[in-house]
Amino acid sequence: MAHANQERWSKLVDAKLRNQLVTRDNAIFNSRYEGDPKSGKVKIPVRDTEVEVKAYDKANGIDPKAGTTTYLDLDIDHDEAVNELIDGYDAASVPDGIVADRLDSAGYSQALSIDKASLEALQGATGANICATKSAVTEENAYKLALQAKRVLGRKGAPVHFSSIENYISDAYLDHLEPEMEPKKGQRVAIIGSGPAGITISVLLARRGYDVTIFESREKIGGVLRYGIPEFRLPKSILDRYQKQLIKLGIKIRPNTAIGRTLTVDDLQRDGYEAIFIGTGVWKPKAMGIPGESLGHVNYAIDYLVDPDVYDLGDNLVVIGAGNSAMDVARTALRKGVRHVSVFCRRYQTAASVREVDYAKADGVEFYYGMRPTRITDDGVYYKKVEMDEEGNITSTSEEQFFPCSSVIIAISQGAQNRIVSTTTGLEMSSHGLLATDEHGHTTREGIFASGDVVLGARTVVEAVKYSKQVAEEMDEYLTKRREK
Repeated sequence: MAHANQERWSKLVDAKLRNQLVTRDNAIFNSRYEGDPKSGKVKIPVRDTEVEVKAYDKANGIDPKAGTTTYLDLDIDHDEAVNELIDGYDAASVPDGIVADRLDSAGYSQALSIDKASLEALQGATGANICATKSAVTEENAYKLALQAKRVLGRKGAPVHFSSIENYISDAYLDHLEPEMEPKKGQRVAIIGSGPAGITISVLLARRGYDVTIFESREKIGGVLRYGIPEFRLPKSILDRYQKQLIKLGIKIRPNTAIGRTLTVDDLQRDGYEAIFIGTGVWKPKAMGIPGESLGHVNYAIDYLVDPDVYDLGDNLVVIGAGNSAMDVARTALRKGVRHVSVFCRRYQTAASVREVDYAKADGVEFYYGMRPTRITDDGVYYKKVEMDEEGNITSTSEEQFFPCSSVIIAISQGAQNRIVSTTTGLEMSSHGLLATDEHGHTTREGIFASGDVVLGARTVVEAVKYSKQVAEEMDEYLTKRREK
């Protein structure tokens, strides 16, 4: 019977594995590849030549030219069996929870094995023309190279992650950045915070001839880009290159300088900064206010994402919250060795984007909807299951139930710290605990502007940058009027 049980277990594991990503770090090899899954082969489309671009002849049209594409065919057909019996009993007679747990464990081990075999196959494919380069393929660069080969084609069986396209554009932009600079105007501008908003405004104002200094409370620039977005979504090397470009523009950077401690806004104005921008983001996690929140295995998302490597989460993590930060936490935890990640959603839809939820599900994250945590213990989370109508009103609530886990990360929201406000007269907060501004970014104190998450709350990087461009224009107008007096 042992052989029969192993065969059956192997089929169950393989079936589950085929519905999830195989490679854990963003998946070169996954269930959506071209070809027959049962063949054990992965086809990676490879560009033979660059796309040809010509001047368009409106009278005669353009000459159609068919491009050619070859496919790198990687064989990952390794027969493996799951050597697993539970206490000598047939799996069918064992409780479902245990079966599921063992399946997950076996699937994880098999996935790692396939990852290794797949990377070795890619390394050994010396005839492959990946992005017209012959770079040595390693575990660190394999995914990037494969994506570069696929980005133009975007074939339905192997879609390109949009974030990878963004990274490629950022790389190309930084390599060729030579902005035009206006003559120096002899006016100082202070930028407090080097997140997306602060970087945007510092670049725009530096190009217009202002003497810009960035004050960053941490050792490196980036704000939420560096300390809140995982490495697999945004490589930190891009931010390091941004810093070099900022310095090339003449922007001064003071790291490890938190305004509101030793130095205040008043000190900056005393030293001749004619305009000050506050873009400190939202780094204060929002508490749930339930019993058990202070226990040692409970953490907050914004703290965890700063440095995931310092946390020991065990094998089973519960993430409370369903926004984009919760998705980042869940996907990061899996990459850091957590075997099971469960996301508790209070409602029956997520606040995170559909794309981020799809990525999380592909990584193996499990979602539980209508979950209202009531208390946290050393062994897990107690919750009540709620039902809602179409308007989101609760129609029924279950009795308290228990969900076992080794650790909990709370990711329900975050707000602004009030260090600068508490040390600066004339600055006011909104009813939501954020920095109060008008529609143009003016705070309640003259010469001080703000935008980004510290004004809007936790939003996307795109929103922060868009709003900050408008604020930069307003700051330029303000400084121009001061100069012309």
